[in-house]
Amino acid sequence: MIKKEELGIGNTVEQGIVYELRNTVAKIKYNDRYSLIAYEDLNPIPLTEEILIDRGFEYSKFYDSYVINISDTYVVCIYLHELENLYYCLTKKNL
Repeated sequence: MIKKEELGIGNTVEQGIVYELRNTVAKIKYNDRYSLIAYEDLNPIPLTEEILIDRGFEYSKFYDSYVINISDTYVVCIYLHELENLYYCLTKKNL
């Protein structure tokens, strides 16, 4: 389950890409098809090494973690949509 307040247009969830946010459902695009899915039925995507590398992160021995040079701020993200939102807030660009 994902709270509506956590989502933004363009976020990636297990069911596809968030296209539109409505009161009780999100319009999700997957393979050029659209579905209306209740927020409580949306599933977040846990961050993996593959996801981080695909989005430009590099492993840092110093931090023993994956990092990307955005600013001097360090935040822990568990799900992909959280990382997408953080990146957009800091850079005004989609990840």
